[in-house]
Amino acid sequence: MRDQYMRSGEHLLYTPFFYSHLSFQFECILTFWECHPLFIICVSLLYSAGDTFILLYSITSRSSFDEVTCFRDQLMRVKDDEYVPFVICGNKCDLEDQREVTAEEGIALARSFSKPDEGYIVPFFETSAKCRINIEEAFFESCRVAPRHGSEYKVVMMGGGGVGKSASVIQFIQNHFVDGKEEYRLLVGKQ
Repeated sequence: MRDQYMRSGEHLLYTPFFYSHLSFQFECILTFWECHPLFIICVSLLYSAGDTFILLYSITSRSSFDEVTCFRDQLMRVKDDEYVPFVICGNKCDLEDQREVTAEEGIALARSFSKPDEGYIVPFFETSAKCRINIEEAFFESCRVAPRHGSEYKVVMMGGGGVGKSASVIQFIQNHFVDGKEEYRLLVGKQ
């Protein structure tokens, strides 16, 4: 039941879906935005409009992992809220032989942002857009931790260049791994 479409030339992806879990179920429309920190004006607008966030880094890049704290700090500043719903994902877990960041470091980072005594937990997943590992789980969890505001959620995917933001969103929506820049351009209608 995944009826999806994409607005050509923009990084806005929409997909309606029904999610059912043992403890809850909901039907919603997700709006995906991918965001790179170099586009400062865009970043502030996306942070303000987003309902839930996925902070993505590559397990093969120490610097992308180090950027997660900066993204989170920016997000908290713009939202002016210390309890913004977000999920941290260490992407490219299929590239174990190139790993620079351990799973334990990702877990520790998520725990450092959590406030369990106040009911605020930041989930962590290791994902692979290429192999579709934990992609759905991460997106569903980002919606689960977001406050309920009707049936539409704006999910903002944040991370540095080359960490797999677009690949993760396309894998979630279309169950397809985009292999290469040319295929990506064709898929999203970029010139």
